[in-house]
This record gives sequence, C-alpha cells and structure tokens, in this order.
Amino acid sequence: MLAPKLQPFKPPPLQRTLATLALISDKCTTLDQLKQVHAQMIVSAVVATDPFAASRLFFSCALSPFGDLSLAFRIFHSTPRPNSFMWNTLIRAQTHAPHALSLYVAMRRSNVLPGKHTFPFLLKACARVRSFTASQQVHVHVIKFGLDFDSHVVDALVRCYSVSGHCVSARQVFDETPEKISSLWTTMVCGYAQNFCSNEALRLFEDMVGEGFEPGGPPWRQCCPHVPGRVVLSLGKGFMSL
Repeated sequence: MLAPKLQPFKPPPLQRTLATLALISDKCTTLDQLKQVHAQMIVSAVVATDPFAASRLFFSCALSPFGDLSLAFRIFHSTPRPNSFMWNTLIRAQTHAPHALSLYVAMRRSNVLPGKHTFPFLLKACARVRSFTASQQVHVHVIKFGLDFDSHVVDALVRCYSVSGHCVSARQVFDETPEKISSLWTTMVCGYAQNFCSNEALRLFEDMVGEGFEPGGPPWRQCCPHVPGRVVLSLGKGFMSL
C-alpha cells in the first residue's frame, strides 16, 4: 500500500502576512515605505498580535538614517507588552542622556529585566555628558544584575569612567575583571592617554604587550592623538600604520 503523498505546509494567511510585513520592514529604504508598512500592520493588527514583526519595523524607525523616532514611539506605545529588545532599542536611539536614563527607569518599573545589551547603550549615553554620578548609578545596577564581568558591559564601564575623567574608578573596574580581552586593555590604555596620564598609559601598555595582546582597531585610532610619544615609539612602524 502506497503511503499518502505529503502536501507542502502552507502557513495560514495571517502568518504569511506577518512574516511578509516583518521582511518588508527590514528592506525599507525611505520613511514613506516605513509608514506604509506601519499602516498595513495596523490594518492586520500585527502590532497587537506579533511582537516580532512589530519590533522589526520599530527597529528601523528608531535607528535607520531615514527613520522617525516619533513613529518608533507610537509603535512602542501601541505594543501591549514591549520586550527588552524594544526597550534597548529606544535607549540606544536617545541622543540625550537624561532621556536614556528615564527610559531605563520606566523599563524597570514595567518589570522588564535589563540585560547585557542594555547597559552598554545606557553607559554610552552617560559618556556623552561625562557624568560620573550617572555612571556610578548605572554601575550599581550592573552589579545588581550580575553583569559586572560581562566583557561588553565592563568595556563600556571603563570607557564611561575614563571619559568622565575618573581613571581611578576605571582602573578599579579593569583590575577586578578576571578575564581581560584585548579590547578592554585597549580601552583602559586609551582612557589613561586621553586623560594625559602618560606614565600610567605606558606602564599598562607594556603590561598589555607582556600578556600577549597586540594593539589595533578603532579604539587605537581614536586615541592616537593622545597616546604618549614613548608608546608610539615603542610600537614603531606597526603602530603608525594603524
């Protein structure tokens, strides 16, 4: 007896609509296109029924060069239960630190847990205004949620403290990190250099090389104008070619 022939699975029309709209929102290249997708999502009740599809459109509105943050906020507020991805995206999109910090407070009051992606965006906002107090407050929450050894969060903390002129606090975070990756060494050396702590920058750079790490990447290019001449000379042509 022949086995019955299996028919290809076809998702229900609503599922196909949701998947299509999510894909289209990623392909938009103008604000008008984003608004058209948004209108289709309202008609199809996507915002209320599919957080993933809504979050893709929301991401494009909040962060794309042609996006519209006010439209992103409308999508956010029309979503019944915004997830951590949407909260993180809003925090990331803020150009003013107080707005980012206010969103974080609202996120916590909504019982949404922050994660390893939340704090780097929040600390970047603190670094823009060089606020040592705000950096300390965020640091407390980093420890509270057990992310004080996460490499990306630690790097953001060191950078934030350094930018605010508090290299002692930055170095304390650096020293308390058990596993230091190359980017963390780079951030700390550059933090010293940018605060004109030449001797400390040189000593730490020598320790970095002694541990087998090599300088390179965007952080070095950013701090090159502030790197002590002795460090530049010790790197020779390899450093100057970065």
